[in-house]
Amino acid sequence: MANAGGKFSAKQFTVAMGRVNIPLVIGFALCQLWVTLCFFTPQLFPGNPGSNVYGLSLAVTALVSIGAMLRHHRFDVLLKKPAMVYGIAASAAVGTLLIPLVSGTGPWFLALTITAAVLTGLASSLFFMAWYQKFTEAGSAVDCVLSITTYSVFLYVLTRLLHAPAMSPWITLALTAATPLCAALILNRRMPPARPFPSLAVPTNVTSLNRFIVKFCFGLFATSFVSEFLRSYLLERNDLNYYSSEINLLILLFKIGCSVGIIIIVQTRRTNDFSFLYRTSFLLIMLSALLLPHIPRQEFLYAFTNAGAFLFKLVIMLIALELCQRFKASPSLVFGATRAAWSLDLLLGSSLFAVYQQLSGTYPQLLQTISLFLVVVVVVAFLFVFTERDRTSILSPQEDAETTSTQSRCEAIALHFDLSERETEVLNLVAKGRSTPRIQEELHISAHTVNSHIQHVYQKLKVHSRQEILDVVDAWQKKSD
Repeated sequence: MANAGGKFSAKQFTVAMGRVNIPLVIGFALCQLWVTLCFFTPQLFPGNPGSNVYGLSLAVTALVSIGAMLRHHRFDVLLKKPAMVYGIAASAAVGTLLIPLVSGTGPWFLALTITAAVLTGLASSLFFMAWYQKFTEAGSAVDCVLSITTYSVFLYVLTRLLHAPAMSPWITLALTAATPLCAALILNRRMPPARPFPSLAVPTNVTSLNRFIVKFCFGLFATSFVSEFLRSYLLERNDLNYYSSEINLLILLFKIGCSVGIIIIVQTRRTNDFSFLYRTSFLLIMLSALLLPHIPRQEFLYAFTNAGAFLFKLVIMLIALELCQRFKASPSLVFGATRAAWSLDLLLGSSLFAVYQQLSGTYPQLLQTISLFLVVVVVVAFLFVFTERDRTSILSPQEDAETTSTQSRCEAIALHFDLSERETEVLNLVAKGRSTPRIQEELHISAHTVNSHIQHVYQKLKVHSRQEILDVVDAWQKKSD
């Protein structure tokens, strides 16, 4: 695919940030915050009651996500209904509140465990898919990056404030239960339609699309599986201390810096820079796995894993959104697959840690063996996911690549000259040689409206004809090259 990357000015960055869908960013950040704090809830209470809920909840998340994949057309409709969204949020809140009560033995506690696991697992799957669908309809790449970064900021601030020794854990529990309800209120708001999503070099035909979904889910599975074992081992399931620590503050600053860089990469369509992101994420996770047997349990080593997982999460989210927006893939299919992979790899990663705890006394070299195994998993994922061959052979025919390149140039021009969304669409169609009647037909607007938008484009680009528009688009490509 042609790379239409160019320079990115401070003005362009300001314009991009001015178009951010703030409710979408905050709402999805709250959704992510809930699932993290929910699974860490047992750490707030003595004796870690409810520790069995984590594994059962992940299993439920996987089953529900697979079901959504198989019936994705139905779930695409269900997850748009406000009543369904509020029901999912209520399940999340009630399930969270039940976790501290799961302590002891007997049928009553078993029933509480299963209930809490089912409610949190169901919400962990469907609530995320509902938010992903909203992102597909109303989000942009910038919104996506900022929401994941905002979640990291929220998590640090809350754990810093609420995990103090004098603070009651019930306050943290109440806030955790309230976050999905707040997120549901935002999710059910009417939001403007999504802006055109940038091209990140993914396949365009159905056969390659299905193959691509399998590939990036495998990459997600591998990296999250390794990250989960490293988290369990290095933090000894005391995550809240880590997230409120100074080390995490440094990683948070790193994440914010990366987010600014990713926004620039996405807006300028620098495909090679985008490839650098996932390579870096794999490298950070592999480094943690390599050092695992040689360094005592230290929070700073998990910081490498956490930074790598953050970058890979952004890569996966951006590509998955592009599959849904640009190629009209079902959100429940794409994000159901990613959610199923995420829950299964966390389940297996935590299970591997449980096995290690049982056998480490008998087999002193077990940690070295596990470390080597984790490194192999990361290397295989790196070689299997997003290879150079995939980025060239499974792309659309050359003319489609050229069309995508033209669209990317037009979007870059629109950002530079501060065109509106409709003016950007008109500019793109004019650059493709569409006539006024054809533009009128494709955009479902009147000829007068088309001509009005064209005149606005003339004024902002300081040109006087369609040919001059083509000259600007051509010159922009040469300038960016």
